[in-house]
This record gives sequence, structure tokens and C-alpha cells, in this order.
Amino acid sequence: MIIRDVKVAPSPEWLKKRLEPLGCRSVNNIVDITNYILFETGQPLHAFDLDKLSQQSINVRRGRPDEKITTIDGQEKIVDHEILVIADKNKPVAIAGVMGGKKQRLRTGHLTSCLSQRYLLRSCA
Repeated sequence: MIIRDVKVAPSPEWLKKRLEPLGCRSVNNIVDITNYILFETGQPLHAFDLDKLSQQSINVRRGRPDEKITTIDGQEKIVDHEILVIADKNKPVAIAGVMGGKKQRLRTGHLTSCLSQRYLLRSCA
């Protein structure tokens, strides 16, 4: 789903207060609402800045040999065929259902956002 002219800003206090007891620190309104949805439904939701995606598209696939991603926590991770990733045309942009990539972090201001929600089955992983 593509949402245009999204304002990335600090989260409202009610949302911060709902996430803190779950051990989830507030990042911004968009990241926080996707985390809130995860905790409420048990299904991950990722938000991406469409302008940072190659060919403005994403898909879910297995990692490829020697493929790496630096996650939003600054850790470089190797993603092989055992790991599901969300990828644009050229590279992984998130580890599916776990954490987004550092380069795809949502910046403050207005942007066009791409929301990705997948129902991930354990048997498919």
C-alpha cells in the first residue's frame, strides 16, 4: 500500500506509553504505529520511504549467498537462504518480521510511504 505525503514526527504520548512497557523505545510516529500493530496482532508491518527503494518496489524472498544488511540498530548481518528478507530490486531492505535496514530509515518530514504487511507462516520460513 502506498500512502502519499506522510508526516514523520514524534509519536503522541499515548502511543509512547503503550509501547514502553513492552520494551519498545519510541522512534517516530510511523515506526511506532507499525510496532503497535505488531504487538496487537502478532503480525509484522514494515514502513519504507518509497523514494529510497530501487524501482520503488519490494518483494519477500530468501537471502542470497554472501548478502548483508545493516539493520537500524547499526548491526551488519549476513542474510543467507535461511533468512527471509524484504528486498527492493537490488538488495535487502529489511529482515522480514524482525528489523528494517539502516539505509531505509524513515526521515523526518513529509514522504511517500510504502507499507508492507505479510502474513508470515512458520512453515514458509
